Amino acid sequence: MSFVKNAWYVAGWAPSEDVRLFSRTILGKSIVFFRKTNDQWSAIENVCPHRFAPLDKGKVVGDTLQCGYHGLRFDEHGICVHNPIGNGRIPKAAKVDSYPVIEKYKLIWVWTGDKEAADPAKIPDYSILEDEGWVHATGGYLHCNANYQLLIDNLLDLSHVAFLHPLLGNEGMSGGKLDLQETDTTIQSNFFMAEIDSPPFYAPRYKEGSKVDNWLNMKWHAPSSLLLDFGVTDVGKSRDVGLQGIATHILTPETDGTVHYFYSVGWPTEEDAAANVEQHHEMQGKIFSTEDKPMLEECQKNMGTTDLWDLNPVLLSGDAAAVRARRFIGRMLAQEAIEP
Repeated sequence: MSFVKNAWYVAGWAPSEDVRLFSRTILGKSIVFFRKTNDQWSAIENVCPHRFAPLDKGKVVGDTLQCGYHGLRFDEHGICVHNPIGNGRIPKAAKVDSYPVIEKYKLIWVWTGDKEAADPAKIPDYSILEDEGWVHATGGYLHCNANYQLLIDNLLDLSHVAFLHPLLGNEGMSGGKLDLQETDTTIQSNFFMAEIDSPPFYAPRYKEGSKVDNWLNMKWHAPSSLLLDFGVTDVGKSRDVGLQGIATHILTPETDGTVHYFYSVGWPTEEDAAANVEQHHEMQGKIFSTEDKPMLEECQKNMGTTDLWDLNPVLLSGDAAAVRARRFIGRMLAQEAIEP
């Protein structure tokens, strides 16, 4: 499996305070997360080195995680600090890997690579999820049987909206203009469609078929976190007089062929759409689960385990951002391969 390890990945939406333990397979490794008495999270390998029992079947005791099989307790560094069996001697080998973990922007982030490089400043900016000027419906999660890069391709090439999502788009969108911007950590894909029929999604503010300007601006933060600024406005008018939304699309690879997908949607507080944000969130999940997900999983089946480039795919102009992202990830992987 080839994954960028020196990166922050989302393990889950921050759970309610009474949840003190959960696990997630990330980059092929099962990791267990437990909350300490100060409410900060710890993350360690989800396997006891004694009989290889999953530690997520145990319980949190103080600031440690107790194995549910023989009671060994492990601290935030993955070191066994308590053995209730016999004379209580703790074997030197009684330890597991640990991972830097931070709760930020209503999400649990885990760093899977070199611990010394785990800079919190490298966490992608999702501060809008805590902006009082916006109302967000969060907590969305889906599991998809496809490589995470296929989902990045899908999200960065939003020309597919015109054909795959009848509620969100129409074929009039296919002539939209694409503008790309790239930094040392991000790719911004701005898709603008002037004077098209308003998609049904924006009713009742805009009647279906009425002419609007539509924008879909997707920002990708390497290696797999995305944020979509979307909306419609009167033809030729500024976005301030239209309807604007924000959607998060955060991908965490589980294995080579599976991915965790975390999502949310938000509207400005003063917008009438904000009152229906939970309904839009439910709609968001339904659209992906019934339209994107089946298509991506079928694409993965046809590809098998062969890398996309080895299949010599036909490329369209809408693929530009996705191609850049794949090359970006390739450079990151190459860099990690030569680092000590």
